[in-house]
Amino acid sequence: MSQVPGVKSLLHRITIGYPWDEGPYRRDMQVNNWRKAFKKVEKMMANYTNDELNAFIGEHGASGDMLPGWRYSLHSHEMPLDLRVFQWCCRDNCFYECMHENVRERVARNEQTVHYYGKWPFLRIYGIQEIAPMLASLANAIFYVFYLWERLGNVNNFPYRRLWRVYGCVWCIAFLLSAVFHTRDAPITEALDYMSAIGGVIFTSFSSLVRIFLPSDNLSVKLVSLFLPIFLVYSYHVFYMNFVFFDYGYHMMCGVVAGLLSTILVCCRVLVKDSRTKEFAHISLRDVSFTDKCKTIWKGTKSHVWWAAIAQLSTWPGFLFEVLDFPPIYGILDSHTCWHLWTVYSTMINVQSMRDDEDEWLAVQTTKKIA
Repeated sequence: MSQVPGVKSLLHRITIGYPWDEGPYRRDMQVNNWRKAFKKVEKMMANYTNDELNAFIGEHGASGDMLPGWRYSLHSHEMPLDLRVFQWCCRDNCFYECMHENVRERVARNEQTVHYYGKWPFLRIYGIQEIAPMLASLANAIFYVFYLWERLGNVNNFPYRRLWRVYGCVWCIAFLLSAVFHTRDAPITEALDYMSAIGGVIFTSFSSLVRIFLPSDNLSVKLVSLFLPIFLVYSYHVFYMNFVFFDYGYHMMCGVVAGLLSTILVCCRVLVKDSRTKEFAHISLRDVSFTDKCKTIWKGTKSHVWWAAIAQLSTWPGFLFEVLDFPPIYGILDSHTCWHLWTVYSTMINVQSMRDDEDEWLAVQTTKKIA
């Protein structure tokens, strides 16, 4: 047991000396030292059972009171099944338990709830770190799953069929990775969530450019020529964020810019006359009233375009929840969860726009054959 005092000293530095109430999470030297210290603790504890370590604390009387996080230290095989399933280790469990112990103390003193590692303190339920945003992300993904299940086996001559199938896959993966991240927050799940989300936004801009500027004839070659430069820009962003410097502010700025661009492009599709609608091609909009312009544009535009524009525009009011940033109610529902719930409506409309785009084209082709 000669190494145990070293364990005790390190645990004391970690549980007492760490500044819990320091604002947002910063990847600085102090946090790195904290992680290194915990790795040393885990290495020292490897040769001792929990009973042996508790016996050591008992032999030293009140000295164990100096270690508030000691009672939470467990070997991985001693943890409950739900924690082991979701890969909770001694360090992560100690952090979670000590965090909520600090939360309870702040509540008892009528103090304000603060961020821990830049995040609000959520209640862990059956090993799931943030259950409400996880379920909201799955609710978004399920619409794309149903769309892909319905349409993947439907082979037809719709020229943009593969485009919308890939679009559905991209956003389905993005929301599934978001659910994984909220289930278990780790560096790898965080990176996958952030990169897939901005990838979905960029692909939305790409698909709008295709529908506006690329006609349906000889589409494959034109798709590649447009996709390559966009893919290179996205690849550079992924490389910079993961291998150069993980800058959350820069990532959010890129996400907002890409989101604005995708919204503008989708809304531009409303103003671009659909080549399949010819009964309004002879109408000049220069000498008519604004109301008549709106009526003409509405009648001359396919419904799928309106659905896509409404889906894009409806996402922006949801950003108010991100600005509010209130702590989780009952440790479950916070502002970010409300944002994910808000996007369920936008996702539902967006999926409907993809269905209508294909169905309207097929209806026109069927009418031509009958005629």
